[in-house]
Amino acid sequence: MPVITLLTGKIDFSNLFIALDGGSYDTVMEQYADICAIGTVADVVPLTGENRTIVKRGLEYLANTEILGLNYLIDKAKLDRNALDSTGIAFRIAPVINASGRFGSPLTAVKTLLSEDPEDAENYVDTLLNLNAQRKQTETEIMTEIVNHINAHPETLDHRVLVLSGKGWHHGVIGIVSSRILEFYGKPNVIISIDDDGNARGSARSVKGFNISVFSIAESCLINLVDMSVQEVCR
Repeated sequence: MPVITLLTGKIDFSNLFIALDGGSYDTVMEQYADICAIGTVADVVPLTGENRTIVKRGLEYLANTEILGLNYLIDKAKLDRNALDSTGIAFRIAPVINASGRFGSPLTAVKTLLSEDPEDAENYVDTLLNLNAQRKQTETEIMTEIVNHINAHPETLDHRVLVLSGKGWHHGVIGIVSSRILEFYGKPNVIISIDDDGNARGSARSVKGFNISVFSIAESCLINLVDMSVQEVCR
């Protein structure tokens, strides 16, 4: 699970903070708006209504955040504090924070955001950046393998749903790969990682209106499917 979701990412969490603080919206926004903004953008929810308000307010606080780890991350990501926007969060901040949940321990991201020691905070950020670099490299390697396979076997694209599997594919990035395959080929797809024991973890992406059933996938695959995430994407 992405680290951001565990922190505050969804609107329910910001409302929980407000309730725990005695109902003071302004006080909670002053304390947590930057984190709530990052979580809301990272969760890829529509930026309308209350979500839009949280992100707008959070961006104002993010530029001068008191969280040491975020300060280091903004600087090392070479983001302009005077021009922070949801795109910067989506592509330069959130993926780095979430990399710890995909390739390491989510606690690294938590410590990054909680650390009050400058040296520790910077070290945690450097660790996250290294993990994110690993994530990018692994994602590229899997994508290259898939694209090469499809180029060698173009008949694969004749199927309504692409089901692709590989041994040793890192389960932390198969969801990202599935999204990229949907974007690249425009087809619903299931990406499955199989470990040395034959157990599998899968992630699926589909177009709006075309439901991919997890149970149908499990029944039709001669593998032990232990973990599966499915997401319908509006196109």
